[in-house]
Amino acid sequence: MDFKFSNTESLDLGTTMERYERNMEAIRIAKTAGIPTEEEIETLSKYVGWGDSQVYKEYVQRPHPVKESLTRQERDAIDASIINAHYTDLRIIGGMWSLLEHLGFGKSNDLSMLDASAGNGHFKSASPNWAHSSKWLEVEMDIVTGNILKKLHPESDVRIQGFQDIELLKDYLFDLAVTNVPFGDVSIYHGKKSHYSIHNYFLLRMSEFLREGGVLAAITSRYSLDGSDNRHLIAMNQIGMKLLGAFRLPNTTFKKNARTEVVTDVLFFIKDKENKLTWDAPKIEEYIPEYRRQEFSNRNRYASGYYTTRYYDARPEQILGTVSFTGSMYGGEEYIVLPIEGVNIADRLLEVGLSVLPKDVFHERQEEADSGVDISIAPRIKAIETSE
Repeated sequence: MDFKFSNTESLDLGTTMERYERNMEAIRIAKTAGIPTEEEIETLSKYVGWGDSQVYKEYVQRPHPVKESLTRQERDAIDASIINAHYTDLRIIGGMWSLLEHLGFGKSNDLSMLDASAGNGHFKSASPNWAHSSKWLEVEMDIVTGNILKKLHPESDVRIQGFQDIELLKDYLFDLAVTNVPFGDVSIYHGKKSHYSIHNYFLLRMSEFLREGGVLAAITSRYSLDGSDNRHLIAMNQIGMKLLGAFRLPNTTFKKNARTEVVTDVLFFIKDKENKLTWDAPKIEEYIPEYRRQEFSNRNRYASGYYTTRYYDARPEQILGTVSFTGSMYGGEEYIVLPIEGVNIADRLLEVGLSVLPKDVFHERQEEADSGVDISIAPRIKAIETSE
């Protein structure tokens, strides 16, 4: 049976040294044959990866018996993962699941679910019962984390490979794609010509994996809406993706869990190429970015201005913090969103989300269920061919 958190309260991950030791123990457990004990499962569930520079520093500097057992591929995977291995706070995940139920999920446990950047599987592990017992494809490129994920979720179809290496087949389309996409200044080719930053690639590619009427729920860099390159938004619009809602999180939202400061958006899209959605979704012109003039005291990289989406102009309450230009942990003056003192960001996300997202716009595959067609994910899993 797959691991499931008993609640969606924030995990107590301890000190830097405790995180490091737990990471190493999780790797040892994942490399050991057999079914993990309950205690070992708990250790695996709290693996935090190496995105925290202080934890990674301990890994580099300290000798450890587990390090001696690592293959070259595993060592390379750990080194490469420091760019975007920042796992999601369970409170935010819990809020997203509640908002998905508001959108119409929760009436069936026979859905097909995709987590394209699964990490150690928090989105499934923190999901409600109906989602947890649905059929999951979980993709994780990092071999170390992927092996941990396999121990935690033996009933999922876990693919240890890049999402870009999974081919899209017409008979393998999902009801829901939910994840925290990887961020970074890394580009991935989409087809032979076009390439996108990694976070925008994931949004577009996950959209392609959705059936008509399917929903995309993702945490992503603010630059998915704010970046000067909006080709992914145009491409998503062309395949029928309509924005149901966006919510901008303060830069400290993931500081406790992942020890990083970054402004992120929680996005909800629905695929509606057939225009069956009766709710009035914003047009793409309402959320593509535009250049704003801004004077800075020091001539930083933004010089005289910055790009930001038009979406929040008419929806300022969906920025769940206070916009500022005071800079971040990475230095310099730049657009950031500061937390509001005394406000629980997960509670605020849920409160605002329930007030603005449409209710019950997601519907099951009635036409297939009524026709007696087998809509389970299993036969379609076998149909996927992955490139070598």
